[in-house]
Amino acid sequence: MFRKFGYIVLVLMIVLAGCSKAGDKAVDNGPKYQEDPSVNIAKDEVLLYVMTDMANGLGDLYIQKGGADKEKIASNVLKDQFGYMYNAKVAMYIDKEHTLYQKEAGKPSEQIATDVYGDSIVHSEDETTILFLKSTVAKDYTGSTGDLYRMVRGSEKEKISSDVSNYNYEVSKDGKVVTFVTADGSLYRKAADVTDKEKIGSDVSVYRTSPDGSVTIYQNAENDVYIKYANAVDKEKLASSNIGQVVYTQDSKTLAYLDDYRSDSSKGELILMKNGYEKAKLASDVQQFEFTALGDYIYFLNEDKTLYAKELTDAEDAGDKKKKEADSSEAPAALKILNPAEKVKIADDIKSFNVAPDGTSVIFLDSDHNLFIQRSGEEKAKVASDVSEAHLYNQTILMLSKEKTLASVDLTLDEAALAAKDKAEKELKDKEKEAGATAAAPALLPASPVKEKVKIADKVEEYSADPSLKYIAFKTTDNEFFLKTKNQPEAVKVIEKTDAYSSIHFLNVMLFEKLVTIDQLVGSWHASVDAEGESYDWYVEITKDLKYIIYDSGPDDVTRPFELLNATPNTVEMSFTKDSDDMATMEVVDKNNLKGHYYSEDAEDSITDLKRVTKEELTKAVAAKKEQYKKEQEKQAIIDAANSTADSLLYEYLYNSNDGVKVYNDHSTESEQMGTLGSYTELYVSDTFVSESGEVWCKSNVYFSDVSMYLDVWFKHKDIQ
Repeated sequence: MFRKFGYIVLVLMIVLAGCSKAGDKAVDNGPKYQEDPSVNIAKDEVLLYVMTDMANGLGDLYIQKGGADKEKIASNVLKDQFGYMYNAKVAMYIDKEHTLYQKEAGKPSEQIATDVYGDSIVHSEDETTILFLKSTVAKDYTGSTGDLYRMVRGSEKEKISSDVSNYNYEVSKDGKVVTFVTADGSLYRKAADVTDKEKIGSDVSVYRTSPDGSVTIYQNAENDVYIKYANAVDKEKLASSNIGQVVYTQDSKTLAYLDDYRSDSSKGELILMKNGYEKAKLASDVQQFEFTALGDYIYFLNEDKTLYAKELTDAEDAGDKKKKEADSSEAPAALKILNPAEKVKIADDIKSFNVAPDGTSVIFLDSDHNLFIQRSGEEKAKVASDVSEAHLYNQTILMLSKEKTLASVDLTLDEAALAAKDKAEKELKDKEKEAGATAAAPALLPASPVKEKVKIADKVEEYSADPSLKYIAFKTTDNEFFLKTKNQPEAVKVIEKTDAYSSIHFLNVMLFEKLVTIDQLVGSWHASVDAEGESYDWYVEITKDLKYIIYDSGPDDVTRPFELLNATPNTVEMSFTKDSDDMATMEVVDKNNLKGHYYSEDAEDSITDLKRVTKEELTKAVAAKKEQYKKEQEKQAIIDAANSTADSLLYEYLYNSNDGVKVYNDHSTESEQMGTLGSYTELYVSDTFVSESGEVWCKSNVYFSDVSMYLDVWFKHKDIQ
């Protein structure tokens, strides 16, 4: 999958997420939140992929716009190697030859480059620029490094550097700055307006660059942490080690990261760095954190599942501001101390939280699946119960219940609610004015009423929505796919049966992927395996009611019930015995071929090839095997009886009563005939042999008068009876 398709959605929902102020509102003369203008661009395109060659991971790629008939983009597209830029209206994909193409609506596909690594495509947030990695060895995509290219839409591609590590490069949101790591661990920054790349660090193991490309924080192999500003000559070493998650604000002026990160518990010390301020530790044992869009607040959740908010803007009145403006001509002041206001506790026992992009509210889900909202300056209010997940889109909540009902909640306040809030604000200000200097921390207003949720659909398994909530797509448990636009009262079914496709994507989120089901395994199969130079084959039947029948050549077939676990697009685990290792992984090569990877507690692992046959072919083949087995058993019974007879004759005396019995040099009539026996000859059996046909041969030392000597000879036991 292209590594950063869908980046715009993630930025708007996560990195740029805003949230409520923890206390009373203050007069704000600073920058205001502005919604990304791209939300006004139609986003009703759905990508559809149909696997045509499972063995090689190839298929046909389609696009369906607004529920209209689908349009084929290309054939022989590598699985998961495609994406769509919704603002630019450009599809990109890699074909079976690892050639990268772009396809604009109404135009033929345009070749961008050959020998492109899969999963190597990165695009900028504004969709003007893409990065990709080319293999330096034609037709070889097993390496981990290559040539990094940048292409600005409408221009020719440009080589940035050689020997760049795959998955180890970033592009700024405007596409003008690229940060990357080479095979030797060197970290570089390359701006579009300069010729040479700038080396930032060596032996780099982890790094993250700001949205505008001006700041990079990184950690080297010795766990030393550095920060490098584009306008600074030298990097700065930080008193940190083993950093985890790193997040920048939208304006790239502030960053936060987890220091002393423990991956086993996904927690660390929350450190904040802001331009013009001293580095500050905000909290310990933090597992999740988010900035507001303007970077004026940070919200974080600690290991104890307590949600906090911390104000990051300076606390200053109008007089302070005038003084600062008057002193602006003086020399730069020393680094300031971060706002000393304490973090504010929002709620306990929180599983997850999400903040509004416009900074007006925060929602959070507790361990009992209750959903709450806290608006700016207000107390929290309960929104709903039995909620599985929820997202906050400014003035709307989109949530999925545990019963798989998708619903929305409108957060806008009606006139009555606004009037009640204004009245409560006036009363609160009057109380604070009366309290004067003895007033405690600013009190919160009563929670504004929450409107009833509006059901969008039932039986929803997966869904995705654009940041404006104008476009929502979802897949149901009935294997139907719907698209809803803001102006539509009801969602429109755009795909009748999702399993007609291998995968379905909306906003570069995969909402459906066809996994291996019992239907692909059901049928009759001819199984074969090579082991220790020998080939073995047998027949198998897999039934709809989850039974694995092994047709033995003997009288008793083996039926083993099973359950299917951990399905993927081409494999599924077949567990025969619960709570044990006795299982198999069935790999679907194509509709007529399987590979069975068998694992057993009592035997070595093996791989079996299974080829589909008809029921009639299985019946006929099994009958022939059973008949052959019957004959072999009958033959074996004769041999077993002959062996018993041979054992009883060994070292015993026999008497020949038949004149002219032929004797041989070996236990075969093909060997040299040594003569004949006379009647009433006494024979001592010194050895025996049983032939494949079940004949018993005996060996004796016999005197032959014609040569006047004793000779060892073989004869058939039946000939002397």
